[in-house]
This record gives sequence, structure tokens and C-alpha cells, in this order.
Amino acid sequence: MTANVWADVETSVARRRLILVVLAFGTLLYTVSLALVTPVLTQVRDNLGTSQDGATWVLTSYLLSSAALTPISGRVGDIIGKKRMLVIALVVSTLGLGIAAVSTSLAPMIIGRSIQGLGGGIIPLGFGIVRDEFPHDRVGPVVSMLSAISGAGAATGVVFAGPIVDGLGYHWLFWLPCMASAVTALAAAVVIPPSRVRAPGTVAWGAALLLASWLTLLLVAISQGARLGWASATTLACLVGGVVLAATWVVVELRARTPLIDLRMLAGTTLWTTNLVTFFCGSAMFASMAFTTQLTQAPTSQSYGFGLSLTIAGLVQLPASSFGFVAGMTIARLVPPLDPKWITVVAVGLLSTGLLGLAFAHDALWHICVSNALVGAGLGAVGACQATLISLAVRREETGAANGVSMTIRVIGGAIGTAVMSSIVAAHIPAGSTYPSESGYTVGFVVIAMTVALGLLAALAIPRVRRESVVAATEHDPLHHQMDVVPVEALATDTTARRDL
Repeated sequence: MTANVWADVETSVARRRLILVVLAFGTLLYTVSLALVTPVLTQVRDNLGTSQDGATWVLTSYLLSSAALTPISGRVGDIIGKKRMLVIALVVSTLGLGIAAVSTSLAPMIIGRSIQGLGGGIIPLGFGIVRDEFPHDRVGPVVSMLSAISGAGAATGVVFAGPIVDGLGYHWLFWLPCMASAVTALAAAVVIPPSRVRAPGTVAWGAALLLASWLTLLLVAISQGARLGWASATTLACLVGGVVLAATWVVVELRARTPLIDLRMLAGTTLWTTNLVTFFCGSAMFASMAFTTQLTQAPTSQSYGFGLSLTIAGLVQLPASSFGFVAGMTIARLVPPLDPKWITVVAVGLLSTGLLGLAFAHDALWHICVSNALVGAGLGAVGACQATLISLAVRREETGAANGVSMTIRVIGGAIGTAVMSSIVAAHIPAGSTYPSESGYTVGFVVIAMTVALGLLAALAIPRVRRESVVAATEHDPLHHQMDVVPVEALATDTTARRDL
């Protein structure tokens, strides 16, 4: 009897709904707690007595830690049980948030944020739990919904950061998620049943260390290159070291019996093109939110500034949050009759257009709101289509792992994009000033838009998906057709599975 049939027999409809609530809240908590810091990097800099680059590392350290720890938590979850690992991830994340909440200098803050990064495993672990506990015909829609919540949660965190800081104080950006994480850990321990599906093997700790090392060197080079000089010995050493370690990591992963990230699984055309889109779009996700908020908070003495309070500046991000959530949930319903490839192409185009709008049309707040709406809609739609494309490209038992890899790739893209944007903006701060020139934001958003345009090329390379393939994936009809490149025979499942939530 398959795991999904067991899910029908052993997990009641009411229990599944509770599981879904816990996973949705955990997903929302992860992205909100990540994004809460995004609009307050200036306040972080002032409170911790650090530089602009140092403040950016409060965000980047979390992204870097998540990139390294997310695949580890997914692999450990396969071995010891996804429910147990989810609870561990939430507890450790709670600890990291607590350390960050009491930090008064940069070093302990980065330590706390790095520990908190284990919370990134919440999303792929949640996908795996959905696969194990829900009927197969509900896996795709539920994963798409969690993806949409993930995207919307990031923008929502930006909106709430201002009221929290203004009403409660800076440290409550960490205390509130800390308490919510503890409650979610308890709920997960009570509501989610023990994992019945386990996978033998070990954790590739060496690969994890290599992944964290080459990412760190690359991010240091990108973030410090403008200040130290791109031809400086330190920058070149970090770049060369990062490339060498990245190549070593690839070799280690390809030779490992149980790799941390299964690079061979990414060889299929649908997967590598979809994940390229994810990487390039991820590079825009946090960079656009962080630096749009900084731009609107700049004083009116700067030719481009609006002098907004943190709360009002966060509200300017509301179009990104609302349009992202609506687009994600709507696209999840529109995918069956429409090809997710072409939805992705349009979505990436919207995202790139929104970024160019932020670069060249930021003379009025409504200009920025319109651009943010385009950015949010593009990110939400891409996230929803990604889940369907991955479900069509891998075997059913690989769905959780494939989505976990995609999540890691998005986080890596976010870390690199944020570092690139920070480096460009920091390089345009005139001597004797604490604020960058307008050209810094213009050049930064143009560079990110050009990066996303590469994602448009990747989206065009995604194989065409036949309508009947998508309908079968979402409606649980037995399927023996094929897409242009990727076999989808694995979509055929036991017809005894119910369609209850």
C-alpha cells in the first residue's frame, strides 16, 4: 500500500486541515521573520553601531545559513522523520530568534540569525509532510498554496516591521517571531503525526560545509568588492576561493551516494530551467523590498527621498504583498487549463518591468506602488507555477526533495541579489554622507532587472506542457502521456485515493 493510500486511511480530513494550518503558519512565520528585518537595515545599522555593509549581513547571514541548512534539515528529516525534524527546526529557530532579540552588537546578532536559518527547513519539510499525509490529488494544490503563502509572507513582513518598531521597539522584531515559533513548534508536535515514510542513508556533512564555504566567500567578494576594490587581493582571493570550492562541491555531490543536493535530479530540462528561473527571481525578492523601503525613507533633502516614517514606508510594500498573494492563489487555480510555462514567462516579464519601474519611475509614491504591485504579482505567479512544473518533472516520491532544492536555490539567489544590490548602493554613497545618491538605486535596480531578464530566457526554454498533463497532475487522473522532454508516467496513482482535503 502506498504512502498516500496510508494517508487516506490513517489521516482524517479534520486532521489534515489542522496539519495544513500548522504548515501554513510555519511557512508564513519563516518568510515573515526573514522579511521583518529587510526594511529596517538603517535602524539595524544605528542600533548595532555598524556600517551599511555590516547591517546587510544581518539579512545575508540568515539567507546564507538557510541555504546551507535547508537541504541538511530535509535530508535529516528523511532519515529520522519529517515531523521530528520540523519540530527540531522550529525549536532551534526559536533559540536563534531569542539570541537575536537580546543582541546589542553585530557579532551576536549574526550568530543568532545564523542559528535561526535552520528554520528554512520548515518549507521543504512541510512539502514532504504534505506528500506523506495528503492524497496525491491534493499534493499539487496544497504545495502551490504553501508556495504562495511563502511569497506573500515576505512582503507582509515588510509591512508589519514599521508598526512593530514604532509601537514596541526594535528588539520586538525578534521577540514576536520567537514566541510564535515556540507556539508553532508545540502545535507541530501535537498535530502532525509521526512520519511513516523514512529513507536510509547519511547526511553529507562535507558537502554542507563546502556549500556554506563557497557561498560565504562569494558573498564576501560581492558585498565588499566595491569598498575594497574589485582588483584587490582580498576580493580576488575570495572570488577564486569561492569558484574552487564550488567546483569541489559539485564533484563531491556527484560522487556521493546520498548527496545533500541531488544535482543529477536537476539534469532534466524542466527542472534546470525552472530552477534557473527560481534563482534569478529569488535574486530580486529581498533586494527589491529592502532598498525600495530605504529609498522612500530617505529625507526630502535628497532629491529622490520622501522622508517617510518606517511604518508608512512599509505600507508602500503592501501592493507587493497583496498582489503577490492574490496572483499566487489565482494562478494555482488557473494552471490546469493554462500552460504553466507561458504563465511563468509572463510573470517574469511583469517582475522585470516592475524592477525597471523602480529604477526609472520613482518620482511619486504611486509610481513606486505600481512597480511594487508588478514585482509582487510576478513573484507570486512564478512561485505557484514552480510547484506544478516540479510535480510534472519528478517522480511522486521526489516531490519534497525537488521542492526543497528549489527553495535552497531561491535562497541562494536572494542572498546573492541582496549582496549585489547592497554593494552597488554602498558604492554610490558620496564622501561625508550617510545616504547614497539616486544613481545608486537606479543602477542597482537596473542590474537586478537585467538579472531577472536572464530568468526570462530560462522560462522560454522550459519544455511545453500539454494541457492534459497539467489536468492529470491536479485532478489525479491516471496519465500515460508524455511532455516534450520529461516523462510523467509517475503521475499515475492508486485510484482509491479520495479527493478530500
